[in-house]
Amino acid sequence: YDSCDEGSPDPCIGAFVEMPSASPPSPAEVHEHLVELLARRYGDVARQPSQFDFVAWAQEAWTTADSTQPRDSMPVPVPVLAHSIDGVVFLAGTETSQDARSIGKLESAVAAGLRA
Repeated sequence: YDSCDEGSPDPCIGAFVEMPSASPPSPAEVHEHLVELLARRYGDVARQPSQFDFVAWAQEAWTTADSTQPRDSMPVPVPVLAHSIDGVVFLAGTETSQDARSIGKLESAVAAGLRA
């Protein structure tokens, strides 16, 4: 997704890539794949990105609310995250979904926004 407009002093394009957990590609393979996709869309200028950051969220300890959860398992809903705090603070991320199959996906982000 493109998170800036034409006049932005710090243009940024972000991507979320679904990877198989059994044999995920290396950061270099992901970089090469994304650069090729961008080059097809924007031309050769996209072959020279100024920066590339790679985070495998499945390997991050704090991606879930339960750091002991096996990394290759489905997230576990945490019901308390869906409720307001003192009626003024609302957590509205995909992780607040009560459906484990939708955590981290667009539909749970939309539902969280509507709930908040």
